Amino acid sequence: MNQNPHSKPRKVKRSPAPLVHAASPEEWGIFKRNWLYFVDCYREAADRLKKGDLTVLFPEGSIPPRLPSSRVHGQPRAASG
Repeated sequence: MNQNPHSKPRKVKRSPAPLVHAASPEEWGIFKRNWLYFVDCYREAADRLKKGDLTVLFPEGSIPPRLPSSRVHGQPRAASG
């Protein structure tokens, strides 16, 4: 109650925000291992898709990249229907 609610601190600690908050260093390690595994699986799936494998499965929770357009540049799209 003795402090002015509109006062500002003299110095503000400037440090980057963590990627994720964890309850303990062990939990942070678990997160990091799982994240790296997720990234490896995603990259492998993206490489397979780029090589033409349309049956590839991406990790749960990820968003696959867009498929390349089959449209030939300069050519109109085929009429549907």
